Amino acid sequence: MKKIKYVPSFKIILFFLLVGSLIFSQQLYKDNRDLKMQLAELKKDPQIVAKEEAKALLGRLSSLVALPSGEEPVVATVTDKDKLKDQPIFANAENGDKLLIYALAKKAYLYDPINNKLKDIIPVNIGDQGVVAGAADTKTASSSATKKK
Repeated sequence: MKKIKYVPSFKIILFFLLVGSLIFSQQLYKDNRDLKMQLAELKKDPQIVAKEEAKALLGRLSSLVALPSGEEPVVATVTDKDKLKDQPIFANAENGDKLLIYALAKKAYLYDPINNKLKDIIPVNIGDQGVVAGAADTKTASSSATKKK
């Protein structure tokens, strides 16, 4: 006599589908709750992501060079190097590079976060309007600046 394999019944399959969907629903609920909390934090302080990115950037760059202390830099990202090609300060810049400007120390650091490489240290002078002389106005230079507080 041959043994007949037991085929699970419809009720067992339905039970496992129900348990699986409950577990999946619970995970979605937790993810939704976490996202709501993150959104509430962002509404309180919209610059929180920029501050965290700048903090991480400073940590990586400080391992390569001694950065000025007692001052928070203005961080700008090069987004269109073609618009900056006529400015000698940005001769080595590539899209995605970060420019950290320390006004009190009168220094700017050009940093490549992808290769974790310091490209240039640039002396800067702050003009009467608060524009970095020789470095370019970050609004017209097509770079996005985030000022850390």
